Amino acid sequence: MQEVGRRIQIWLCHHLGLTWEEAVALRREYFYRYGTTLGGLIARHNVDVHDYLAFVHDIPVEEYVRPDPALEAMLASIPLRKAIYTNATSEYGWRVLRALGVADHFERVIGIEEVGLRNKPYPDAYERMLARLGARGPECIMVEDSARNLRPAKALGMRTVLVGTEPDEDGDVDFVVGSVLEVGQVVARVLNPKAQSQKPKSRVSTDKVASLADAAALVHDGDTLALGGMTLYRRPVAFVRALLQREQPPRDLTLLCFTAGFESDLLVGAGLVRRVRTCYFGLEAFGLAPMFTQAATAGTLEVVEETEASLAFGLRATLAGVGFMPGRGWLGTAMLKVRPDVQVITDPYTGEEVVAFPAIACDVAVIHALRADRTGNAVLGGNLAVDVELSLVAERVIVTAEEVVERLEGPLDLSGIPVTAVVHTPRGAWPTSCYPLYPVGGEELLRYAESCPGGFEEYLIGLLAQRV
Repeated sequence: MQEVGRRIQIWLCHHLGLTWEEAVALRREYFYRYGTTLGGLIARHNVDVHDYLAFVHDIPVEEYVRPDPALEAMLASIPLRKAIYTNATSEYGWRVLRALGVADHFERVIGIEEVGLRNKPYPDAYERMLARLGARGPECIMVEDSARNLRPAKALGMRTVLVGTEPDEDGDVDFVVGSVLEVGQVVARVLNPKAQSQKPKSRVSTDKVASLADAAALVHDGDTLALGGMTLYRRPVAFVRALLQREQPPRDLTLLCFTAGFESDLLVGAGLVRRVRTCYFGLEAFGLAPMFTQAATAGTLEVVEETEASLAFGLRATLAGVGFMPGRGWLGTAMLKVRPDVQVITDPYTGEEVVAFPAIACDVAVIHALRADRTGNAVLGGNLAVDVELSLVAERVIVTAEEVVERLEGPLDLSGIPVTAVVHTPRGAWPTSCYPLYPVGGEELLRYAESCPGGFEEYLIGLLAQRV
């Protein structure tokens, strides 16, 4: 849950005297070294573990989690004992299950306090978990959204199911599904192998609705992340907030935008971005983007100069499946000196000079829509920017939408075919606008511009605490 990540940040800042950025960096380090922030705190700091657990899980869960009838039906279809094994406390796990309306399907929640405060993926923690259940590994099926956390389970003989699109780099996972709602189908195939109609690791899912946290987990370290919309219109701000609230936010991102604004400045300020590719970065009438301006001036951020021409031709090249697209856009300008990677070549048919704009692609594109259906079809509104093109060149496409319906009728702006996940995010563009549903939140943007860069940490804490 995103709120847990935010409270971990606050705890680290308060108890260890860290800045927000230092807390983010520490969480990343501890995640890679120890599996969780708590694992690192236990190994490296003399802290009150129970105080930490109580603080980070002191959340009104019912405000963030709603009953999920589809999940309840899926669990009811599985004729096996069910238990939760979590790096959180068992008390917190039970509260989440009750809020989801599925607590009756589980006989036990095994929290970190029941396995000697040893978190996943430490192998001995799994052995203690099995002992608590009175079960052997080969008798169990473990479901996780982390391939790393499934490896010890696999070593103990469990069948393993990975939920989501995280790559299974070692190829050790038995099944991969796009949604937790598909787990029932996997269990049915395990219990009745003769009825298995498709190989493990296949993905067949037409319902692409996901939670904001699950969608945010699709962004990995080093990815090129494209954010749709334009200037202060229809920007995926809710998604950016979700990225910032992840326990381990992705790092070393390349940010690709037709124009970059408030949403992008938050990512730069939080230290998640290594490189920016855009033809504009600012807040329009509200002034410069303070965190981008500071980082670019200090030389801590790589800026790849783009124009509308270079972005348009680069996207067209990828759509055409070629390495570059010729055009005349930069001839006679200084842009060719700024971008030595962009070459001037001779047109083999006319003999004239043209600019060879290199192809542009991205790992993840996030597009905010007015409406979408459960399969990913979407209506974007008047100004499409380059959102359609981004959806066609990205490896993974996330649509956040003000409204999600069963099936969209009438003209569509975006086809659901390339879409990976659809997320219901009312007011998901605020404080940027989403015409005709709501205007720009001018007071909020003015407050941001006046507070930053000096007050960025305080502003970000307040923003992430807001319920929009």
